[in-house]
Amino acid sequence: MENPAGERSLPSGNDLETPTAAFFVKLLPTLYYAVNRVLDDCWPAFSKKVGVVLLALDSSTMADSEGKYLTVAEIAKLFKEGFVVSESSVKSEASKVKNELFDLDFIKIQGGRDHIHLTPKGEAAASRLLATATGIVQDTLKVLDPAEQRQLLNFAVRMLETIKKPVAKESDSRNSDQADVA
Repeated sequence: MENPAGERSLPSGNDLETPTAAFFVKLLPTLYYAVNRVLDDCWPAFSKKVGVVLLALDSSTMADSEGKYLTVAEIAKLFKEGFVVSESSVKSEASKVKNELFDLDFIKIQGGRDHIHLTPKGEAAASRLLATATGIVQDTLKVLDPAEQRQLLNFAVRMLETIKKPVAKESDSRNSDQADVA
């Protein structure tokens, strides 16, 4: 995957007194590229959506007599939360990826209605994916001391919590601005 923005040198945290929100916003294209690069390196043989479902199946907390599983509804929810898909297309996207997983012989349905489990081949793919991703993340963590690692985790958690909050519509914010003026 080629970086369309070209090579960029990222400033270290020591280069600025206090990074501003605008500074972080300018990093978004580079961060987006980096995350996509990691995903491409972790599972080059199949789509990002297949890789995300493999990870979700591998880490699922739901289990039946056959082991860990997800349902199509959970996959659809995962896509709705993690990918840009419309409400009208989310079920279709989940079905397409489920079919792709079947074609790759990564999943089977057993143990209950719509219980999607990893096959041995799917488990092996998930293990390779996790090993590759872990190696990439470990390379980054090696250069951070434990305090910096905790700060990075805290930042990521807080950013994800903030992003999950519903965004006010523009007309709502204009109305509240006008009410404050009156």
